[in-house]
Amino acid sequence: MRFEILGPLGVRGPDGPVALGTPKNRAVLAVLLARRQHRTSAAALADAVWSGRIPKNGPKNIQVNVHRLRRALGGGDRIRFADGYQLVLADGELDAWRAQSLARRAELAHSAEECGRLLREALALWQGDPYAGYEDLTPIRPEAERLTELRMTLLERRIDADLSAGHHTDLIAELSALTTEHPLRERLHARLMLALYRSGRRAEALSRYHHARRTLITEIGLGPGPELRTLEQRIIAADPSLLGPPPTCTCIAARLPTSEPEAPHPSTPAPPRTPLRLVPDPPRPARRITAPLPPVQPPLGRDRAAAPDTTHPSSAEPNASLQSATAPPRRPRQPSTPPAPAQLPPRLRTFTGRPTPLAHLDAALDSGQHVLALVGTGGVGKTALAVHWAHRIRSRFPDGQLYVDLRGAAQAPPLRTEQVLARFLPALGLPIGRVPDQPDDAAALYRSALHGRRVLVLLDNASGASQVRPLLPPGAGSLALVTSRNSLRGLVARDDAHTLTLKPLPPPEALALLERLLGEQTIRAERTAAAELARRCDHLPLALRIAAARITTGTNRVGAIGSLLARLTEQHILDELSLEDDPDTAVRHSIDRSYAPLPPEQKRLFRLLSLLPDRAVSPETAALRAARPVPRTRRLLDQLAASHLIESPAPDHYRLTGLLRVYATEHAARTDLPPQPLNGSSTPASTRNPAGYG
Repeated sequence: MRFEILGPLGVRGPDGPVALGTPKNRAVLAVLLARRQHRTSAAALADAVWSGRIPKNGPKNIQVNVHRLRRALGGGDRIRFADGYQLVLADGELDAWRAQSLARRAELAHSAEECGRLLREALALWQGDPYAGYEDLTPIRPEAERLTELRMTLLERRIDADLSAGHHTDLIAELSALTTEHPLRERLHARLMLALYRSGRRAEALSRYHHARRTLITEIGLGPGPELRTLEQRIIAADPSLLGPPPTCTCIAARLPTSEPEAPHPSTPAPPRTPLRLVPDPPRPARRITAPLPPVQPPLGRDRAAAPDTTHPSSAEPNASLQSATAPPRRPRQPSTPPAPAQLPPRLRTFTGRPTPLAHLDAALDSGQHVLALVGTGGVGKTALAVHWAHRIRSRFPDGQLYVDLRGAAQAPPLRTEQVLARFLPALGLPIGRVPDQPDDAAALYRSALHGRRVLVLLDNASGASQVRPLLPPGAGSLALVTSRNSLRGLVARDDAHTLTLKPLPPPEALALLERLLGEQTIRAERTAAAELARRCDHLPLALRIAAARITTGTNRVGAIGSLLARLTEQHILDELSLEDDPDTAVRHSIDRSYAPLPPEQKRLFRLLSLLPDRAVSPETAALRAARPVPRTRRLLDQLAASHLIESPAPDHYRLTGLLRVYATEHAARTDLPPQPLNGSSTPASTRNPAGYG
């Protein structure tokens, strides 16, 4: 049996993945794996799994979870109990141990090529973020962060091995992407500068230094460290030693903490653990050059080559005079291939919660689904979740990740198929001038380009199924992840799509997001007010983030949550949930983008629903208010529900709530005659408080 923590939590047996059951079962297993060297009581497990908000029967529920895990893992011996629960692992069952074992073998490698190969094998064990979906649980967070840092350390050492083996040109695209993803990691900037320099791109190497310097000063207020500064000076001086392996390039295995037992290894004694300096094979002696060549400043050539054959002077490169016995041998010229696209937007550092949807997406991917759709109302966090999950699973799609905002919920017109493919096809290696003008031809070429590849395609903010369908990858191997405010039922019917409707955050997760944004001390001082703020924001991530931004930009945080609450009345809440310097980041603007494209008849019914009592209504009641036939009203209600502008808590029951209700009330007051309420109340509709604000 194999336990996987270097990515989404998983267990594989002889017959394939082991079904672990509910998210709580998986959370218990994650904690036991993270604390595999310690016994953990039922109370401590409950505290970890419920993040300190333990239900009354929490410890008893943990016992049930453990019982189910034992049954799933093949018996009671797997999870032992003696003053606490402890997971028993056999040699080689944990992927982190296998990564350590491969790193140790790389340390003892006899060549840079072998070292790089072993480190690639170790890095391939990472399938995403460690403990993905559970990395925010208190006992797991330090372990997850340590394993993330371990991966980066092994990645840097693999890059060093590749540099020592002479693969500098091949590394440039990868390092460019890595420095974008990890802009504060100076070692990556240094390796990119070195790769560019060795590839004869001296000016670009120096430009990269200045880019790194600006980034560091902007982000942390400090300039580059000694390694980067020294490297810049050596490049300016054309230091000939830079043409060989980096002075510090040693392949030393990055170890797990000293408290972690050694990874299982063969009983055969290992040779002495001497760090291996990664150097290329000894160079061939340089040929004597009989014809003088004009002097040049090193290094300007694209590849370092042995001295030219004097019998073919026309083939000599301009830098032939630079070749000497100290230069590494020329590698055979490889056909150039475009780098794999890496177009995912950055994920939010403050992304919080969503363990259940993340587990749902993991399960859908593991089951072989190749079209997944996240749907829900505006501001519910579809894009943030999609980007977060896409980063977690991107290692499963080594041929690249494509991203496009389809503008299905924007004031500008949605992107057309040919516009999207004009971006995607060049990213997949097709020269720009060869992209067909006809959408059908371009779509066919796109499917051919994806055939046999494993590519993740993130189609954000789709307007509907017809916009998405030509952009779906062909068959298995690749994955299309779609987000939309519409239900995309056409994709389910015709394209085997699997949809997940994203709801607002549960109250504990909404409070946790505010704590992440405002700080634990601020929330502790006004916990009751913070919970009320989350409620008035409908527990929507967009509204919560806007509210937090208004608080954090104030001059005094003492009582700031209560002060903002006082202004969040029904009449003013949509005005307050906006940012003056960014009009597009506003709750009203977000709802506008769903309301504006509606046909007039749907808009009218949406407004009229705000004038009905704040409870679920039937099509008959809505038809009476709208003065429309019941069948027609039912279809309109269904279309509004499919656009996630109203809820349908039960068949033939529809409800308009929260911020959407406030928005509809505003528009009804401006557009429709205020009718008498149907419940017989004498209170004018325009003065009622349907959303419970203020």
